Amino acid sequence: MKRALGLACIVSVYNEEAVLAQAVRLLVPELRKWSDSFCVVVASNGSTDGTERVARRLEAEFPDEVRLLVCRQKGRGWALREAIGQISAARYLYVDVDLPVRFEDLKRLVAALDGGADLVVSRRQGYRPGLRKLMTVCLRMLNRLVFGIKVSDSQCAVKALSPVAAKVLVEDCRENGWYLDTELVVLAHWRGLKVAEVGVHWIERRFRERVSKVVVGSDTLDFLWTLGVIWRRRARLSRV
Repeated sequence: MKRALGLACIVSVYNEEAVLAQAVRLLVPELRKWSDSFCVVVASNGSTDGTERVARRLEAEFPDEVRLLVCRQKGRGWALREAIGQISAARYLYVDVDLPVRFEDLKRLVAALDGGADLVVSRRQGYRPGLRKLMTVCLRMLNRLVFGIKVSDSQCAVKALSPVAAKVLVEDCRENGWYLDTELVVLAHWRGLKVAEVGVHWIERRFRERVSKVVVGSDTLDFLWTLGVIWRRRARLSRV
């Protein structure tokens, strides 16, 4: 049986040809410093540009350290579930391709797993546009009111997971878009897992050529609908 990795770092991508190589070439040397058994999994979910071509070049450049996974369907949820389902690791980390936090903060997220946490959530600190900060505050209030959880920043797409939390993501979570992050926090809490928070320094735009795919107005309306879906899904689960 193949030995499990010490760390699987999953980067979900959709049409990220412009920045993928830069991100991976920054990430791999950093992971080498604090993990002797890791793999960066580039999970392409429906990319139609040259993303997968770039990823294959990176596989050749970093053999055994970078792996391309072409997912069946579009969506971060599909990408993360397929990656975790196919790769056995003692610790999982997922991060956006724009690498929006400092590398030392990524290390602190993983260290919190070693300290006994099952799911480690990033709490964004530093500059962010005012409207996005307001959305985070409103979501925090909704999470406390609707779900009874006190996580400050459930939507931050940088998280570390133990195998137990990874199982919740694969088996219980159903969201395929941006809101998988909040669904994972809610269901992990409902399953009785230990959820920890780590403050991270937020880098709003590491790569200037990357354009955010977030559309504040429509995404906010979608999220309000999704909260109801998550609430009904949570109600069907029994706390462990």
